[in-house]
Amino acid sequence: MTTKRKFLLLAGTLLIAGGGFAFCAYRGLQQAYTLQTARDARPDEVKFLRLPPTASHVGYWRDGINYWAEFDIPEAAFRQLFHEFQFQELSEPLAVHPKVFGDPEVFPPDARSTPISVSSGLRYNERWSNGGGYDIIYDRARSHAYYDFRKR
Repeated sequence: MTTKRKFLLLAGTLLIAGGGFAFCAYRGLQQAYTLQTARDARPDEVKFLRLPPTASHVGYWRDGINYWAEFDIPEAAFRQLFHEFQFQELSEPLAVHPKVFGDPEVFPPDARSTPISVSSGLRYNERWSNGGGYDIIYDRARSHAYYDFRKR
């Protein structure tokens, strides 16, 4: 009888622990893929970037697959923020389509915005075969950054 009780106790403990793990995993995935967007956010609201307090006019979108942000930032702070990327100086003007943030009903690339010409600045562009990758642009004339990361 003692062995049977031990077995039942162990089975019950494993069942409760497994259920707790499954619940925590589900909640973690649910939070990771919950849409978050804002038009004029505080730098610390953008959890996928560690924006310095000097960043301002922050807009962002995060849905678990797409991570976009646009913000004003001094060039030195921009370079520090993205120090692991090898940026190239823009050699010719680049048309940038700003995103429209803050409305969860409007997917930012679907929103209409007037393209901006960036003629002086930095760019890092890396695209993967699955369609994901990075496109990070710094507009020196406006001290404005455009961050685009897609998982696919």
